[in-house]
Amino acid sequence: MVEQQLEKKTETSTTKLPEKLMFLWQVWMVFLILELVHQILNIAMSIGTMDEIKFALASNLKDSGYQDAGDNLIALAAWLSIGLAFAFSVVILIIAFFLGRRMRHGGMKAVTPRLFMLILSYYMIFRGLLVFVVEPTNSLHIAYYAVDGVLQLIIAVVSSVIVYVLSTKEILAWVYNEIEKKA
Repeated sequence: MVEQQLEKKTETSTTKLPEKLMFLWQVWMVFLILELVHQILNIAMSIGTMDEIKFALASNLKDSGYQDAGDNLIALAAWLSIGLAFAFSVVILIIAFFLGRRMRHGGMKAVTPRLFMLILSYYMIFRGLLVFVVEPTNSLHIAYYAVDGVLQLIIAVVSSVIVYVLSTKEILAWVYNEIEKKA
């Protein structure tokens, strides 16, 4: 009896969701996974250039008049900067995951996630375009930059698909028709 009710509930809940919304969720998950891989690659690239990061930190400290910075303090600052940058990126990805999940509800609950997804996707498209402008400035092998650049371009393409899907009539109706019905 309970199983039949659960089956009916899952059948009705899956039929209510628009097909494009399900596609959007799948593309959003691909986007988040690719971005996580990009962030992990950035950490690996930062660790590969740790000596250059330490040198830049030491020269910045000397330029600001702080002469007594030991090697341990500079190493700690370098590791903390890499760790905090990664933690910040992971927090944004977690927020993006939950906001993407919230799109299922439609109506007012989907307005903010849709806007967030649009803004983040436009940013990723812009970042993908910057791949053609940025030149490597450190001693890391060019292959790392090639892999990272290709990954950023793939993320930009996936982001453009997200922007397109978020702009379709089916998604707009899912978000804004529910609001009009309640008003």
